[in-house]
Amino acid sequence: MERDPNVEKFGRDVVARARDKALQMFDAALARSAIGVGALRPYADSLHVLTPDQRHLARICVRVCVDQAIAELLGHLDEAEALDGLSLTMNGVDVVLKSDGLSASLHGRRGWFKLYSEFGDIDDLPAVPAPP
Repeated sequence: MERDPNVEKFGRDVVARARDKALQMFDAALARSAIGVGALRPYADSLHVLTPDQRHLARICVRVCVDQAIAELLGHLDEAEALDGLSLTMNGVDVVLKSDGLSASLHGRRGWFKLYSEFGDIDDLPAVPAPP
């Protein structure tokens, strides 16, 4: 089934402007980059001393938290539309009504994270090495 283009534009915007920006900010803090560190600046020195495996694990934890926050928000929008008559429009189209569930659109081979994120979906990450 073809997805509504307005729902997909909403998904691209959520992924690019929320998820990817948050993950870019964390990567910049890990690299001690001046670009986008912002609120993480006080922690940059502590993050910089992490081993590569610790950085990888921290990156996964941040990604899971960001993804869960987005899923919770979209799930709330799905529920609120049904319960409270909430409307969320993109180009005049109610994207909540046109979707099969906004939070359900995030994961999978046709999920927004896989399709639109520069970071891919969580299953695209290599496994964390087991502790010694």
